[in-house]
Amino acid sequence: MRLRTLIDNIDYLELVNIEGFYSEIEGISYNSKRTENDDVFICLTGEHVDGHEYAEEAIQNGACLCIVERRLNLDIPQIVVSILLKLLLKYPIYFIHHRLQSLILSV
Repeated sequence: MRLRTLIDNIDYLELVNIEGFYSEIEGISYNSKRTENDDVFICLTGEHVDGHEYAEEAIQNGACLCIVERRLNLDIPQIVVSILLKLLLKYPIYFIHHRLQSLILSV
C-alpha cells in the first residue's frame, strides 16, 4: 500500500517528516517486538502502557512510519491523529480489503 492511499483514507491532524517518503507499506503493527520491515507502527495508549514509548524499538525492527496521537521527537515519518482507537475501528477493514485485492490481482 502506498502512503498516499493511507493518507487519503484516514482523518489526521498533522503529517510529520513525510516529504520524500517512498516506501511501500507492507503491514500494520501495534507490538514493537513484532514489527517488521516497512510496517506502520501504531502507538496505542492504554491504561498501563503507552505505545509512544516503544516507537524507537519499532523503528529498530523495521517500522517505516508511525501513527501517533502526539508528535514524537524522532526522525521518522509520522501521521498524527486525534484518537487512535477511532482510527483502528475504521481503518483495518480498508487495509484488509486492500491486501486481499492485491492478492487476487497477483494470482
